[in-house]
Amino acid sequence: MKRKHFLLISALVAWAFSIGMMLSPGSFTTGISTAQPTPEVNAWAQFLGTNLFGIGFINFFSSYSPWSGAVRAILLGNIVLHVLAIAADANAYMNNIINLQGIMQSTIVHVVFIIGFCYYTFVRSTHDMSTQKEKAASKLPDAA
Repeated sequence: MKRKHFLLISALVAWAFSIGMMLSPGSFTTGISTAQPTPEVNAWAQFLGTNLFGIGFINFFSSYSPWSGAVRAILLGNIVLHVLAIAADANAYMNNIINLQGIMQSTIVHVVFIIGFCYYTFVRSTHDMSTQKEKAASKLPDAA
């Protein structure tokens, strides 16, 4: 799969979760909470949904960009986001805020995206950079 397609998929997943969180926060939080969500919890879910929607836009528009330091920063930012989300989920689970189903679902999603973003940041980026150098070298005039 190309980096472009991975970023498009990550944007679609972010948008799907964010729309659910913004339009129906109670339905979203009821399945993972250990208690009935309060209006305050639902307001935070909506706020988190707006942030996730924005991240989806960043990933969507960066999917069309050639390899660069900015694209690498976006990929690294996504890794940080998912690693910190796992830590926050683990803390919420240990404090009996989210249930086992909630932490299992979110951890699976976060780990899949961590693996993907690491692949495109650290493994695939080496290929992208060498390809760009080859293209740039082929455009240079001969010194003859």
